[in-house]
Amino acid sequence: MIAQLGLSIPTVLINIMILLFFVRNSFYFFLKKQVMTEQELAIAMKDYFPEDCSLDIAHIVLQYNIVFKIVRPRKVFLGTCYKKKNIITVNANLPPFLFLLVTLHEIGHFISLKKYGTDIKPHGKEWQDEYVKLLKHFLYKGVFPIKLAERVMQEIIRPKATCSKELMEMTANV
Repeated sequence: MIAQLGLSIPTVLINIMILLFFVRNSFYFFLKKQVMTEQELAIAMKDYFPEDCSLDIAHIVLQYNIVFKIVRPRKVFLGTCYKKKNIITVNANLPPFLFLLVTLHEIGHFISLKKYGTDIKPHGKEWQDEYVKLLKHFLYKGVFPIKLAERVMQEIIRPKATCSKELMEMTANV
């Protein structure tokens, strides 16, 4: 089937397509059904993440068959996870490091719900374990500047359900 479509072996079939929109002077895109490689997805998302992060995020999105939507800014939420629809949304207006942290937070929700089912607390032990694994990966990879890395280490020791004003300011100034 893949050969009939003219796709190469590394091509991964996923439910993703990029649509660009212009809303209130800011671009955002959402991803829906299409065939896309990990590299293509990483290129499509690279402007939202810190350098050298989009390929890892693309890998996770493809691995878990997540529909990743980058949406117009919302006042209450920075990101959301809809497990029943395999959808994660993140606000388009976030600075790159905050965008990464919010994405990891939501992916942590998605993975914990997938692994442990829906009878878990939203920010309980299962979510904390998955979120910490994701944070450690990017911390060990060295993507965070030193001051922010120190703050991320605090998150690893004691993961929080919400993003503090301090963390938002730190990521905005990087």
